[in-house]
Amino acid sequence: MDPLLTTLFGGLIALVAAFAGAWFAYRLERKQRRRELDDSRVAAGNRAVMTLMNQVNKLHNIRTQFIDPKRQDEFRCLTIQASSPLNYGHVRVDLDALAFLVETTHPEILGEVMTADEAFHATIEAFNVRSACHRERVQQLVAAAGVRKNDIVTDASVEELLGHRLYQEITYQTEQAISFVDRTLALTPVTARELRKVLLSELPGRRILAFDAP
Repeated sequence: MDPLLTTLFGGLIALVAAFAGAWFAYRLERKQRRRELDDSRVAAGNRAVMTLMNQVNKLHNIRTQFIDPKRQDEFRCLTIQASSPLNYGHVRVDLDALAFLVETTHPEILGEVMTADEAFHATIEAFNVRSACHRERVQQLVAAAGVRKNDIVTDASVEELLGHRLYQEITYQTEQAISFVDRTLALTPVTARELRKVLLSELPGRRILAFDAP
């Protein structure tokens, strides 16, 4: 073979080998970056599902411990006891970590998760406001009047005891707190399960936590 052709052929082989090596390295790096990106999205999705599950568990505890035992009472505005302040500000879905959902075929799920998260915190705030009113105002008046558990209570007697304004206030706050708890407990499990469906669709083959409601 002509020395010139040999040199050219050898150079071409080296060039092809270098290109192939660079191309495979690029593909490998790209695959690795994609894997890392998917890992971060799986972790963010699982954290969100866990947070929603945590929120549901906390609201379920409020309903079973405070609301349900007195739900049927005529004067549940009095008989549902106040809780100590509930500090759940840290129980929040990391919405920034779920921003990738906007680029999926189901971008609306991010708004639904945001709505569920906000509903939880609005519910806790409503229950805290009601508890504070009951604890700091209602209980003091009931104790001062010497009202006992088996005393006959009427609408008129309660209004006379608390005064019209406070009676209306604690009644409204109680009904609002109950409504918020019930509605959020109905909303959040649906949202969490929809989120899981979207994550499974967008991240096939990856393990996404199942949502278990109490």
